[in-house]
Amino acid sequence: MKNSFQLFMCFFVAFMLNSNIGVAIKRIHTSSNRIEEAFPNTIEGCTKDIARHPKSGLAYNQRGLAKYKLSDYYGAIADYNKAIELWIDSIEIPYMNRGWAKYKLGDYQEAIADFNKAIDLKPKNWNTYQGRGKFKYESGDYYGAIADYTKSIELDLRNWYTYEQRGDAKYELKDYSGAIADYNKVIELNPQFSNGYTDRGCAKYMMGDYYGAIADSYKACELNPKSAWSYNLSGNAKDRLSDYSGAIADYSIAIELYPQYGKAYYNRGVVKNKTGDRTGALSDMQQASGLGYSNAQNWVNKWNNEAQSAVAAQRQGEAEKANYSSGYSSGQSSSYNSSSVSKPSYNSSSSYSSPSSNSSSSNSNFSRDIQKIGDQGVKQTNSYLDKVIQNMRYK
Repeated sequence: MKNSFQLFMCFFVAFMLNSNIGVAIKRIHTSSNRIEEAFPNTIEGCTKDIARHPKSGLAYNQRGLAKYKLSDYYGAIADYNKAIELWIDSIEIPYMNRGWAKYKLGDYQEAIADFNKAIDLKPKNWNTYQGRGKFKYESGDYYGAIADYTKSIELDLRNWYTYEQRGDAKYELKDYSGAIADYNKVIELNPQFSNGYTDRGCAKYMMGDYYGAIADSYKACELNPKSAWSYNLSGNAKDRLSDYSGAIADYSIAIELYPQYGKAYYNRGVVKNKTGDRTGALSDMQQASGLGYSNAQNWVNKWNNEAQSAVAAQRQGEAEKANYSSGYSSGQSSSYNSSSVSKPSYNSSSSYSSPSSNSSSSNSNFSRDIQKIGDQGVKQTNSYLDKVIQNMRYK
């Protein structure tokens, strides 16, 4: 209530005395840090205020915020431009707001340029360094991001979120011990923040501390039972420890919590394959592929290609068997033509083998040979698939 009264009095005095609106805004920003309360937060309401006060940079800034919330980033930028024009570089806020709109449009460098200007206008604002650090992070400048996050932390030592962001940048640079140090600080400042434990668990996993990763993921799940990401992490760690049943159970929970989690399907498919459940593995890979996880589609393609090759080899073997049997039967018939074969002697001193008996033995031997060829082809195919799957990355 007190802040609302202060807001009203600041604007009343500013307009009545025709003073510099920028000065009034700075006083509001200092006292409550909630400029958006000064004007209506709808586009229609802001437009009416602009009609009444066409020289009010604050009205344009507020309408820009309303458009931003509706994802009209181009419209928001146009209003922020007008606010900057009216305020004549007297306050950093419209530059920051415009920078965020440009960030949403993927224009990271222009967003950074706006935050550079905001820092020039107010060099002691921790929030500005934090925002610029995020833009640098998203553009792949992890070292630049760390520098900005560090400056932001110097200006506000209790902001746990900035520690998390800096930890993420260190993680991308594979500085896992440095990332863990920042995540430790996140947990110290906000022990109920589940992602802090999951972040730290991921860094421990990358350092080979799988038991530590599982412990952190369990703590995260305790704080947030719906954290599919945390269950996926514990599944990965259990897989590394060869606890395949435990890994499958954790991946299954992750999928239950977030049915669109393609990576969890993929990971579970890999582990199922390790246990010999190829049918289940293929089903999970197909699910992951359908959710857009490209690694899964590569796996499915290789599986299908090898399976088709195995089927083709089997059919070729069956065809060769049929051709051989046909040729053998034809030769057998011609060898017993009555005009060329003499009748056998039936005296007791002679030995006699029935042609039909020889034919049965030969066909039986041939069938066994063909079966061996087919079995060998399947074994070779399965061996190849095992090597392919082992080489796939699934973390």
